[in-house]
Amino acid sequence: MNKFLSVFTVFFISIQLFAAEGDSTIIRVHDKVHWDWYGGKIQKAKFPDGSTSYAKIVLRYTLGCPGSGCSDWDYTTNIILREKINDSTHVNYELGKVITPYGGYLPNNWEHAFYFDITDYANLLRDSVEINAFYSGWSDGFTCTTDFIFIEGTPPRDVISVHSLHNGSCKYGDATASNSCENRTAEQPITIDANAKTFKIKATPTGHGFNGNGYDPGNPDNCAEFCDKWFKVSIDGTETHQTQIWRDDCGVNPMFKQNGTWIYDRAGWCPGDEGITHEFEVTNQITPGNTQNIGFKWQPYSNTSPNNSNYIFDAQFVQYGDFNLATDVEIIDIARPSMNENYSRQNPACAMPLVKIRNNGGDTLTSVDFVIGLKGFGNTITYKWTGSLGHNQTEMVEIPTNGWLISENDQFDVFTVELKNPNRQQDEATWNNYKEAKFERLPYTNGIYLWLKTNNFPGENSYAVFDDMGNKVYEVTSLQPNTTYKDTMLLPDGCYTLTLYDSDCDGLSFPFNNPPYNTSNPEGTGFAQIWRFDAKRIHTYEANFGCEISHSFTVGDGYKGEKPELTSVQLPTEFAHFEVYPNPTKNQINLSFAQPNERDAFTIALYDLFGKIKFQEFKSGDYVSSTIQVDQLASGIYFLKVEGKNGLHRVEKVFVE
Repeated sequence: MNKFLSVFTVFFISIQLFAAEGDSTIIRVHDKVHWDWYGGKIQKAKFPDGSTSYAKIVLRYTLGCPGSGCSDWDYTTNIILREKINDSTHVNYELGKVITPYGGYLPNNWEHAFYFDITDYANLLRDSVEINAFYSGWSDGFTCTTDFIFIEGTPPRDVISVHSLHNGSCKYGDATASNSCENRTAEQPITIDANAKTFKIKATPTGHGFNGNGYDPGNPDNCAEFCDKWFKVSIDGTETHQTQIWRDDCGVNPMFKQNGTWIYDRAGWCPGDEGITHEFEVTNQITPGNTQNIGFKWQPYSNTSPNNSNYIFDAQFVQYGDFNLATDVEIIDIARPSMNENYSRQNPACAMPLVKIRNNGGDTLTSVDFVIGLKGFGNTITYKWTGSLGHNQTEMVEIPTNGWLISENDQFDVFTVELKNPNRQQDEATWNNYKEAKFERLPYTNGIYLWLKTNNFPGENSYAVFDDMGNKVYEVTSLQPNTTYKDTMLLPDGCYTLTLYDSDCDGLSFPFNNPPYNTSNPEGTGFAQIWRFDAKRIHTYEANFGCEISHSFTVGDGYKGEKPELTSVQLPTEFAHFEVYPNPTKNQINLSFAQPNERDAFTIALYDLFGKIKFQEFKSGDYVSSTIQVDQLASGIYFLKVEGKNGLHRVEKVFVE
């Protein structure tokens, strides 16, 4: 059915898409709005009038770089629904929170999409609504695009009301302060609807502020950004649920290779990722028709230092009717194989599909069939999952494939999955049972070798190879410092994954472990590449990878069927892991880099602004370190040029003081 939504106050885009069992409507509210300084960008949206039932409403929040480039700092951003009470009063509901990446390295056309399920706010997302895109940054900046996706159908349960328990920041470490978390989130009376049947509390806490100059005895745990503390749900004086405000996975953030301290674990967030929302089903603690006191308790802590510590804390209490559907399982994401940027560490892949599902039904999900295949190929495989998922619970399901089709049919590059027979019954909502994902096809090889250079701390590093069933078939755990390895791996035909590990979660290179930040014991820089036996590079691992990073490859022509064409691999046109330091400099330039072929010769030359050569040398080798003395040169700008065969080149501007 076609619909038309008119333009209201600001420009937005309405696109009609056909879903499996209903229409979807996308309404754009912010369109690459430029954040160049602290503050909000409020737009009025014209949403549907509420006469249509929506099974799901999704906020797609796309963060991007402006033409001037992204900011180099991690700032909190919030997408906020402003419910108008009167001309001077609004109630704010946070729909999504993202902390920006250290984005100075990002290209100006960079974008990254985040998805938030905002179905709980269906009653507020009607007619004319103000949406505030808020940026807490003190520099320019980022861009923000918000798309609201309305998918028609029956929701898991009807929302009766949403009550804001807290919105904004609160002080942590001084419970007596008027703006403390203890005071601002204390229990408050809430009237429980007599017709409500089920209830949920949702909260998104992120900690901010720390000791900027090292250890401070007044704030010994370095709160609130870098301390692991708990908060509890409190209902009528009884503590019902407890959870930690902490993320211990920043070193595997999909937004890796950031400039700043992105690998450090933090209180509820990681740079370049969304704030974690905690959801608590509290139906057993609530009585319809009563007035009950609902709030939060915080782990006791004292901060007497001048460094401010606070939590940005948004929480709501949601009242629902009963479950509309007993049996409804949804595919949330295809994580592998996929080109979804949120799963970049798991891809490209050639086996072990990874699919995220959620139980939307009122009954506990104990079984479901996964029917997987390649679009256009015809054949499918059925995997029977068993487990126990309560309502609204999710699980990442890894599907064993035992040398399956992803590697053998190179012409098919769209993976499909369909869910069938949940709890051996018919799913009551079929629109969310099917999903497909385009993926990157892997080139075939007759064998590979790993070209690895360690840094100064190789004891942190190891690597392992896994087959298509997840079995470890090869491992290296003992490496020497500043050593180059070419490890040839003789493997049977099949699909494999090579994973690099770093026990300190700072990869083979991390800027803050090297000059100018660390001069007493620098970690240095390493690199890792996968090469085919015929001397063609398949993949270069990002050196600043955090805790671990994987890449898959195949050996042989595949498992069966017609032999596909090999995917061509371009020869590199730049030297890898190129570093010039210090820059600016007074006395000398240190140069290091890797080149593909250790037998090839290359030239290193330093030119002044008039093109006159001030230094030149000829070298060969796979990994090169060189020192150029510049203490006799006049102050100014120079150009360092390294040139090899087959178009290999690199030019760097050098400042001599």
